[in-house]
Amino acid sequence: MQKDTTVREEKITGRGLTSHTLLAGDPSKPAVLLLHGAGPGAHAGSNWLHLMPDLAENFFVIAPDLIGFGQSVIPDPWPDNVMAWIGTRVEQCFGLLDTLGIEKAHVVGNSMGGALTLQMMSEEPDRIDRVVLMGSIGAPGPRTPELARLLSFYSDPRPARYRQLMHSFAHDADKFEGMEEIVNNRYKIATDPEIMKTAVAMIDSMKQGIETLNMPPSILSKLPHKVLIFHGRQDRIVPSRYQPLPDRAPAARRALRARPFGPLVAARALGCNAPDAGNPLRGADLLSAFCKP
Repeated sequence: MQKDTTVREEKITGRGLTSHTLLAGDPSKPAVLLLHGAGPGAHAGSNWLHLMPDLAENFFVIAPDLIGFGQSVIPDPWPDNVMAWIGTRVEQCFGLLDTLGIEKAHVVGNSMGGALTLQMMSEEPDRIDRVVLMGSIGAPGPRTPELARLLSFYSDPRPARYRQLMHSFAHDADKFEGMEEIVNNRYKIATDPEIMKTAVAMIDSMKQGIETLNMPPSILSKLPHKVLIFHGRQDRIVPSRYQPLPDRAPAARRALRARPFGPLVAARALGCNAPDAGNPLRGADLLSAFCKP
């Protein structure tokens, strides 16, 4: 029998928060929760739509527009700082799992979604199974020129600047298939007047307090989860050397990295907010292999 991997849309409410959610696959399969990044114009579809049908071969795939992005309902009053935004999204994600009747899920977090994943792991660790961090923030590091330009986009939201921003996500934008279509589609979302009302305030909160998202090693070292860190060697927004790894002896870290699915996989051409979009089948295969029992 052929598996149904069609991506469908639903509005789902849990813990008082309503999420516009993409779903794919059989609900009786193990659940995978996909958490997107925070670039202007980001939402669940822009990050994950190309991966979901392939992941749905083996998993029940859940990808919400995180609060403040896409079509999810924004609470009133809005969060007034970056940690309050993250806390709201923690409640959103666990509320989504509650409503769907999912006790435990694998979680994949990209960029800002990685910092959200780490916070979820630390608050309700028994609800999280295996974890994949893709170009994740959550560790101390510099504000690179590309990150600074991302955070300042709404100071000058012209198409040319957005194109430069999106090109900085890819290792070689000229060879990135469909890049111009991605730029045009996301620019329309990023500059939609209704979305901009929230996005400007949200990005401003990140400018003021993005460092507060860093997870202390004292917390990281106590987390029991199996974690795959998947990061671009050439990532110019979040350099790969600044990753949220707990302190380990160098020999142990080398041994873990030598395993086929240890804590760090360096992908030469992966960008921060483009999770293997240039070769989605490779990304889906990698995630499926790591999350399978």
